[in-house]
Amino acid sequence: MTAGTAFADREVLELLGEEPELLAIADAIAATQATRRRRLPLSRLLLVAAALAALIVMPLATPWERSRTSIVDKAQGALGDEEVIHVVLERESTDPLLVDLRTGRETPTRFRTEIWFDERLALERVVTRTNGRTSDVQLSTPEGVWTPVGRVFTCAWIAAHPVEAAKRRVSCASHGLREERPALDPALAGFVTGYKDALASGAARRVGRGVVDGRPVEWLEFEPPGPSEGAERVAVDRENGRPLLVRALLDGKVVVESRVRVAETVTPGQADFTKPKRIASGALPQVGNVVASRVGPIGAASSALGGRVAWLGRQFAGLRLSEVRLDTIKTSYAGSRRLRTSRGVEFLYGERGARYAWLREATEPAFAYGFLRGTTLPPAGRLLVRRVHVETAPSGGGRAVPTSTGVWQGQLVRGRLFVALEASSKALLLHAARSVAGAGASR
Repeated sequence: MTAGTAFADREVLELLGEEPELLAIADAIAATQATRRRRLPLSRLLLVAAALAALIVMPLATPWERSRTSIVDKAQGALGDEEVIHVVLERESTDPLLVDLRTGRETPTRFRTEIWFDERLALERVVTRTNGRTSDVQLSTPEGVWTPVGRVFTCAWIAAHPVEAAKRRVSCASHGLREERPALDPALAGFVTGYKDALASGAARRVGRGVVDGRPVEWLEFEPPGPSEGAERVAVDRENGRPLLVRALLDGKVVVESRVRVAETVTPGQADFTKPKRIASGALPQVGNVVASRVGPIGAASSALGGRVAWLGRQFAGLRLSEVRLDTIKTSYAGSRRLRTSRGVEFLYGERGARYAWLREATEPAFAYGFLRGTTLPPAGRLLVRRVHVETAPSGGGRAVPTSTGVWQGQLVRGRLFVALEASSKALLLHAARSVAGAGASR
């Protein structure tokens, strides 16, 4: 009765008793052999059964198209389908970083960027916070761009308002231009508006799986829309489709990594497209230049800053004090015609281009010495540090390429003295900063 079936073979039943699918396949194969004189050997029967099982199961498990569609659907569903895009990104950077001059502890700078974007109305508002403090706000509209210091004067606006531009003493050689419509950041645009199309067309590719903040993710890589020399890599939560991490790549290397704290769409009534709160006219430095500089003695440098100057002696870290300069600085302020004239001093140890340390000091955060807004000033006892890479442009033009050569720059505040430092190495910069922080005032 069952002589032509796998169920009659005790050995097959023992081996496949817990594999009903394989047992059924083996039975079907055995049945086809019933009219033949010899059965297939057990080893061949099992091999064929396993191969057929793989062929049957594989189409259910491997189509990338299905998994791709699932990921896209989840990602788009997580964003919602309202008109306005709302995104909050956070990142840390060691350029710049804060260094505690007493303990040597280094703290990365934390940036938080919040974006509201309405493509239909061409509205975009970006708020940047640095170490918890608002450092920049910008509203872009079809009529122009606004920041805390007022309207950003573009050539298009100047061409359309020549009389007002003349009153404000701004000019531009270009005419007949139109204001550019605000555009979403390429990384965000690539994910939100080009993500599904990129996957469907094959422009995006799956580059692996991983874990982010304890969540299993799919890593997807694609080129953002528009002119770009890089790529974007997004970690998408495999369960709910939320983007957790965005990496911007250049030449295959990660240059920026941001965590996605919020990624959603909201109604226009829920969005914030208010103009930035205006800073008082004349409160924010806009342009700063050293308009005159002369070599002078230590005494004159000290007098120029009311006796508050701090220097490192005639010799420092094996470097000779090679130059002392007295600077005249002129600073203009946003929204004001006034020019402020102030004094600054410079101390150069060694020679620039070789091993050196360079100090520039003033009794205010001189824009000409690299100090920006008060929100970026380091607290007392800490040094704000960044590395500046030297770039070279290839012959025949093209993008500038960073070299391995670089210098280290820092800023510190000592009482009412604001000091900008530069050195040929990080160790030398920190040594100079600690010496300045502990140096006595020279008269």
